Amino acid sequence: MARAPSASSSAKTAAQLSEDCDCIIEELMKKKFSQRDTAEKLRFVERGRPTPELPGLYLVCSDRERKYRRRFCVSAYAKHKWLTGCPKLNKLFCWPCVLFSREKSIWSREGLGSISGLSHTLIKHEKSRNHIQCAFALCTFGSPAVDAQLEIQKARSVTKHNDAVKNNRAILARLIDVACLLATQKIPFRNPAPELQEPTNKGNYVEVVNFLGGYDHLLKEHLKYSTVFRGTSPSTQNELIEAVGLRMMDVIKREVSGAHFVAILLDECSDSTHRSQISTVLRYVDGSGELQERFIGFKDVGADASAEAIYKHVLWAAKEFQLKGKLVAQTYDGASVHPRKLWALHTKVKDNFPQSLLVHYHSHVLNSVLRASAGAYIKECRLFFLSLTGLSNFFTKSPKRMEYLRTFAKKRLPNLATARWNFTTKLVNTVNEHRNTLILFLEHAVGADSEGEWDSAAVMQAQGSLLFLRQFETIFLLRTFSTIFAHADALSFMFQNKSKDVAHCHKKVSEAVNNLVEIRRVGFAKVWEGVAEHFGGAKAGSKYAQEGEMLEETYSKLFDEILEHAIIHISYRFSSLPSFHFMSLLDSSKFASYKGHFPDGLINNLTDSYGSAFDSSALTNELSVLYSSQEEDIFGESVSEIIASMNSKDLIWAMPELYKLACLISTLPLAVPSVDRSICAFKRIKAYCHSTEEQERMGPISLISIEKKLLCKLRSDSQSKFDDEVIDLFANRTRKSEFIFR
Repeated sequence: MARAPSASSSAKTAAQLSEDCDCIIEELMKKKFSQRDTAEKLRFVERGRPTPELPGLYLVCSDRERKYRRRFCVSAYAKHKWLTGCPKLNKLFCWPCVLFSREKSIWSREGLGSISGLSHTLIKHEKSRNHIQCAFALCTFGSPAVDAQLEIQKARSVTKHNDAVKNNRAILARLIDVACLLATQKIPFRNPAPELQEPTNKGNYVEVVNFLGGYDHLLKEHLKYSTVFRGTSPSTQNELIEAVGLRMMDVIKREVSGAHFVAILLDECSDSTHRSQISTVLRYVDGSGELQERFIGFKDVGADASAEAIYKHVLWAAKEFQLKGKLVAQTYDGASVHPRKLWALHTKVKDNFPQSLLVHYHSHVLNSVLRASAGAYIKECRLFFLSLTGLSNFFTKSPKRMEYLRTFAKKRLPNLATARWNFTTKLVNTVNEHRNTLILFLEHAVGADSEGEWDSAAVMQAQGSLLFLRQFETIFLLRTFSTIFAHADALSFMFQNKSKDVAHCHKKVSEAVNNLVEIRRVGFAKVWEGVAEHFGGAKAGSKYAQEGEMLEETYSKLFDEILEHAIIHISYRFSSLPSFHFMSLLDSSKFASYKGHFPDGLINNLTDSYGSAFDSSALTNELSVLYSSQEEDIFGESVSEIIASMNSKDLIWAMPELYKLACLISTLPLAVPSVDRSICAFKRIKAYCHSTEEQERMGPISLISIEKKLLCKLRSDSQSKFDDEVIDLFANRTRKSEFIFR
């Protein structure tokens, strides 16, 4: 048992006094004894009270003859075993009270700075209740029984806490499963209209949790008896989704940090509330050699879709994912954006990231071209395609009408899909080819023979479609676009075959542009002759003809404008192709010819665009080895096979420049990007499941839904580890329930 130490029989040196003061009294004034751990407390008690001389503590007295000083006598330490002092403060303290007193007094915190009436003051303090309690605490401190009891109580508290944490984390793991299930299946968490909720329907999330509670005893007990944390509130749902999204985003950031090159892909769409949204995707080859296209979020640009706003969004993504020095391509849908504005945006980004060349989605770039040339700038074409869409919807939205059409025409009209313009091609060609059949069918629908078979709304729509198909303008535009689409579709099919021969693609684009130029020069006469012949050479007036102009001249100008837009957009949007001729360096069909005649021109082409990223001399030597080793089938044929082979055979350290080139070619988004798939997923989520969700909530839900494979991989690798990481993120917020082990 520790006991209060006795006073020193001799005075201490000044150095000892300073040490005692600094190490004990002054330390205890800065940090209380009660705030220290057990080991520190024991050290203080074992060292004992300091008993220094206090030369500065004195009382000036006087008698008839002289004045003198009455100083503090160190013998008081021996008489009062609790008394201690601090020479720096020149004050006396009570050692037990300094250590254990909960009351703020002169003896515990302030110190006694006067010796006037000291004997009386000391005796009075000794008899106080607080002093006696503190002295008892000092004498019994360190008692094995007391320490053991404290440790037992502490162990019990920790055990109780950890049991509660284990239970809470187990419950939270089940709630995470529910949140992931609903998000990946694009199922809404809550009812879209709270005012329309039924008493028996509490929303999908709550209903699924309650359903699982019927089969899970732990979850059932939690739902029945929980008071502090139930886990079904809207805020908890949001935080669970956010935690899962943050965990997935951390993985994406780690993948990006290990990539040599990254391309940023942006596409635009409108949600069910008619707000413009930008989808952002990062494309890269990760550390294991897998090509990834990761969705990182949507941005609402309904209020501001300018080039400046998109530029700021690109800068945010570059900073968030640390793309400095890695960004090699920037890709925008740009369907309704004029080339000059798109070029200004590209230039701004390139000023910050010099290697970020502008790349369009070459496999679907003509979709944007046709949309821009047909609808964005030419009123007549916009009205034409709107009417054509209405004609298609007239049939496809009604199973009854489709059955009539199949019976009558044996032909189904394809739907018009804004993201898949090959359907527009089919629609134009189908209507152009079967226009007479459709007219007969619609005449039957509105005629006397069909009386009673069609409702009044359908008859009115049929009359409108019949009028559209009989118009002079309709026949003219059908034949014009059929001619243009024949050349445009050939290019689309070529880019969809994933060929890496960019030089060949560039040649075909030039040929297509030249063909359109020739059609613009001499093609109108052929189209006009066919339309005029159909109308018996009549030159009836048109609502598009200006006063005083002949009909032929009016349509000649329209024909010329349509072709001009198509030529300008195709030329501009494929203008970046010459910068990517170097992709043919890894075209396996040309390796044999490269072996005999090395393609120095392609190396120069690579250096012009990405020279700072490569050592050209080392790359030349590594490519020479690649071309000569092709006969042994070491590397494979495609770029993805080269990357996989170099990873599996541990060749990256031996041929690092070749590996970087393969990663660069894979990163450049010349094929159909997953940004289109994210747009489709967003429309399904927003339009049907979450039409009233806020933008902040839609972000993690969209990430979980679109990156479903990544989520499944994380959970399949280690379900418990994934849950623990998500729970730790969830527990970062201040909560009444405990989720962190002690």
